[in-house]
Parts: sequence; C-alpha cells; structure tokens
Amino acid sequence: MRDRFSGTAMTRFFSTLMVVNGAAPVVAPVIGGQLLTLTTWRAVFLVLAAVGAALLLAVVFTLPRRRPGQLPAHGTSRAHGLRLGCPRQRRAERHRFGRTSDV
Repeated sequence: MRDRFSGTAMTRFFSTLMVVNGAAPVVAPVIGGQLLTLTTWRAVFLVLAAVGAALLLAVVFTLPRRRPGQLPAHGTSRAHGLRLGCPRQRRAERHRFGRTSDV
C-alpha cells in the first residue's frame, strides 16, 4: 500500500486495517454460530467459499493496475514479477541465480 498512501493517509489506512484485524476474530465466530442456527455446517464452508470468490472478484475488478514505471523502487518489484510470471524477469532471475529450469 506504500504506492497508494503516504503520510497521514497511510496512518489512517493502517489503523483501519488493525481495527478490522482485531474485530474479525471476535465477530466471525458469532456470524458462524448464527449461520449454524439456520443451516448445516457444510453451508458454512459454502458461505466462506462464496465470500472468498466475491473478494477475489472485487480485487481483480476494482484494484487499479500499476504500470511498470509505477513499481516501487525498494526491490520488491523484481520478486513479484518473478512470481507473477513475467518472462523477461524470470529469465533475468534464472540467469542471476544460476538456475536453468523454468519453475
């Protein structure tokens, strides 16, 4: 989130994130228990899968993509490019670390 927020806005974002991380372990079992009063335990997993799919779609369609010139300069872009499958960076990393197999 370093590329999206800075200063006071970043502090506000992280404080909101900590509130959510603190409240989730308290609220989630209550919601799960209430869901169990309405349906079986298998439905809890279906609801979790549906929420996960909805969050994935929300991230894919609402999070703006960064252009290569906007990548952070602190070295993480190289590792993320390798993991995401950028062919040029994968070749450069294989050469740099002496790997010959395409993992």
